[in-house]
Amino acid sequence: MELSNILSFSFGISKKVTNIGDIKTVHRFYPSGGGLYPIEIYIYVNSVQNLEKGFYLYQPYSHSIRKINSVTKDIDKCFVGDNLDLKNINFSIFYKYSLNRTYLKYGELSLLTTLIEVGTMTQNLELVSASFYYSTCSIAGFEKNT
Repeated sequence: MELSNILSFSFGISKKVTNIGDIKTVHRFYPSGGGLYPIEIYIYVNSVQNLEKGFYLYQPYSHSIRKINSVTKDIDKCFVGDNLDLKNINFSIFYKYSLNRTYLKYGELSLLTTLIEVGTMTQNLELVSASFYYSTCSIAGFEKNT
């Protein structure tokens, strides 16, 4: 239940709706440049009640998770650094950026707007987790293809 609430209040859809003519737009709990939301949320579950170990994709519009796979043996390759206690984590959040969602609108600024968005998302995650009395540890890293 707590993971569900953490995901919902960190990355989910709020109840706020804006009407623009005949079009209704929903809002999330964090801003996104141009309202494009180019970040997908993946969760690695290690020890969460009623969930199997493995990778899941969070789907904010249905507030559900979809299991991607059960592969867990190489989880340490997903993290930067050597001294992480991955056996005792409950879950980890991974952000996946889809460049094609922002590049046409923002061009070379796409990465910058996305980094701001990920920072806001991470701040939400940490604040929401703290409200449920969970501690967090943010680790950043990526491989840049040149």
